[in-house]
Order: sequence, then C-alpha cells, then structure tokens
Amino acid sequence: TYTLWNKELETLFGFKESEVIGKTDEEIFIHAGEISNYLATDKWVMEEKEPILIQKLAIQVENKQIYARTFKIPILDSNGEVESILGILENITDVVSSQEELAKAEKRWNYALSGSRDAVWDVNLITKETFYSAVFNEMLGFKAFEILPYAWEDLVHPEDLSKAWNLFVEHLEGKSHFYECEYRLRRK
Repeated sequence: TYTLWNKELETLFGFKESEVIGKTDEEIFIHAGEISNYLATDKWVMEEKEPILIQKLAIQVENKQIYARTFKIPILDSNGEVESILGILENITDVVSSQEELAKAEKRWNYALSGSRDAVWDVNLITKETFYSAVFNEMLGFKAFEILPYAWEDLVHPEDLSKAWNLFVEHLEGKSHFYECEYRLRRK
C-alpha cells in the first residue's frame, strides 16, 4: 500500500495524494498497461530483498500513455525482513517519444538512400566515425555494405584534397549553407 505520494506523481498520473494513500497498485492502476509485470517485480523485491531497476515501464492512465523508469528498493526492518518498498519513478515519456521519432526518421533516411543512386558519406566530427552509402562503396569498387578502412580524406584524389578540404572547413565554419564540391575519389 502507498504511504507517500508527491506532487510530481499527482501531476503525472492525475491522482491526488488522498486518493492513493493506503491503496495498492491494483486498486489505483486498473487497466494500466504492464501493471502485472510491475506487481511481479514487487513480489521479487520482497522475496529477494534486493533492489531492482525497471528500465521501461508502460503505464496507461486514462487516454494517456506514460513511460517510466522505476527503481524499487526494499526497506528492511531490524530482523532483515522487508517492511516496505521505496519506489522511485522517473518519467521517460519524452525520451521514449524522441527515440521513436528518431527511429522513424532513420527509417525514412534509409528508404531515401536505398531508392536513390546518390553516393552519400557522413562523418561524425567528434568520433571521426564515417558512414559511406552502398552506392558510394560500390562506386569505389567495394562491396555495398563493406566497412571501408579509410577516412574520407584518404579516398580523395591527392590533387583535389586541398580544395575539397578547404570547402569542407568553410562549410563547418558557417561560411556556406551546404558543402558542395566536385572532386575525384580513388578506387579500390
């Protein structure tokens, strides 16, 4: 049964403290998504006397889907028995929504890439990790999804590298809205 219910939980779930204190999860979260899994973890914490982390819990409250990360920590009495469970809930709904949107965008990007005959490369300027599209790889004599052991600058023809690099740097410095340059690439 609940002994504490803060303002954040009131805002998140729409239940006042007076509606929750003294009640169980089953009484409060009727038809609430993964509540049976949530209750099973309570039982596990009681039996094992160990804390647990639930990375992603879906909770349905009226017409609203909430995703939470929750920690359950057993509070032991002087005999080492669980007298209560401290639950800490973090609302990760925005994080889950962002991840879903990112996955959709990535899927659209992959459809666009696979449907075009454009040779595309992308570099992470922090990690230096470079992505080459299948068309890019094939154009240079590699297999479509082969991981190239070269950095972009190693593939650019030596006579074109200075111009290509300088235009790239100018773009990164905000001097152009996009990077556009014709240059030769070395084949495998």
